[in-house]
Amino acid sequence: MIMVALGENEKQFTLVMTGHAGYDEPGKDIVCSAASILVYTLIENIGPDKLSGWVKEGNVVIRCRCSQDSQERMVLKVIGRGLKLLAQQNRQYMYMSEHRLDENGEPIPEP
Repeated sequence: MIMVALGENEKQFTLVMTGHAGYDEPGKDIVCSAASILVYTLIENIGPDKLSGWVKEGNVVIRCRCSQDSQERMVLKVIGRGLKLLAQQNRQYMYMSEHRLDENGEPIPEP
């Protein structure tokens, strides 16, 4: 299963994605392909110079320091919405969570 976690606060946005969907074998899995192309679109549109983190073997950690009204935040929100739609349509292969981040970029537990 692909696990996606989005987090944000006023100054930062994070995306963490791990796992394999299991829809089909690696290299033929359309759910993994869709999630991957969304992440690569994010990186291409924001630019690696404005992002920190890594992409390795299908696992992703991306952080962007950006204000709420920045162009980068808009791109992050659109890609996040795409991942959410993909997860909603493929619940057995993908799970997504969204969190508020504290001032250190750590998720704030839900009450």
